[in-house]
Amino acid sequence: MSASFGNFLNWYNVRTYGATGDGTTDDTVAINAAIAACGTAGGGTVYFPAGVYLCDGAFNSNGVSSPILTLPQVAMTDQAITIVFQGAAPPPRQYFTFTSTFTAGYSIIKTTRTGGSSGCCLLGGPAPTYLSFGNQNNVSPVLRNLIFACPTTPTFTAVDFKYQQGNRVDDVLIYAGTTDLDGLTQPTSSFSYGLTLPEVNHSASNWVNGVNVFGFYNGTRLGENTSGAGLRAWGCVNGICAPNYFHFSAFNDIGTYWCTNHLVGEGGSGGEGRSPIRIFVWDIEQANGGGASWQNTVANVLDSSNRLSGDVTYIPIKGSVGYDNSSFVKTGGSLLTCTPFGGP
Repeated sequence: MSASFGNFLNWYNVRTYGATGDGTTDDTVAINAAIAACGTAGGGTVYFPAGVYLCDGAFNSNGVSSPILTLPQVAMTDQAITIVFQGAAPPPRQYFTFTSTFTAGYSIIKTTRTGGSSGCCLLGGPAPTYLSFGNQNNVSPVLRNLIFACPTTPTFTAVDFKYQQGNRVDDVLIYAGTTDLDGLTQPTSSFSYGLTLPEVNHSASNWVNGVNVFGFYNGTRLGENTSGAGLRAWGCVNGICAPNYFHFSAFNDIGTYWCTNHLVGEGGSGGEGRSPIRIFVWDIEQANGGGASWQNTVANVLDSSNRLSGDVTYIPIKGSVGYDNSSFVKTGGSLLTCTPFGGP
């Protein structure tokens, strides 16, 4: 068997490198050692047995990105590698208004760090000093069956893959403080995301499936040519964010619940000033006074610069009311066709 295939049979159990998963011992150094070994071998799987892995290490700055858990640096002139971050079991997908501690049977990467700033993240990096075609990190990260737990009102991003090659995220829960919608505290750091995906010109291939983000200022930032199903944002100021990119993104279904703004067209350079997107079914629930005032919807579509283009089919649900198409609010979005599910 050739080395190129053999690399992907390599499994790196974080406990082999000294991680405890006991929720109290700082496992940052051990997990980074497992990631580094996997990268040196040319890729493979970093495995997290069930447990709570506390990662309160420093935000290690490389000039652009400052991760606690750091992906290896691979030049575009070197062979691309894939690193799979694998947990023991998929997190639950049913959430509404309950608080769960998620302690038994799940693989949880947790931090209690505070004081981060723009560019800081729990998992991500390294990053180039500028973004252009051919100048990104030649790593394709994959997440499976993991929970990322961050403090309430996070001041950093949980998982930041915007400088990497195309990636895949399957069955992942990312939350800040709690998964209880009623118990979420208003996030205030506008640079904080639950998940960011690779930027424009970064290989143009991303997949998300069964991803839930709770309580971040921004839920998920889409990448170029992202597809998938079951992408959810709960109690975020901005639920799903679409930056500029050349290639289309399409989803079987997304859901945004009790967010201030549900689908947001972001500005910035790159692409052609557009964010082309298609959503077959977009499930929306507006708090309608059911939670804190900041959870009441301001805009279902917030796209003042008219960057979003394409079409979405939505189901508008209003708390304590039910189906209510009159509650749908679009600010800007002149290039985005929005149709209620089942027609006008």
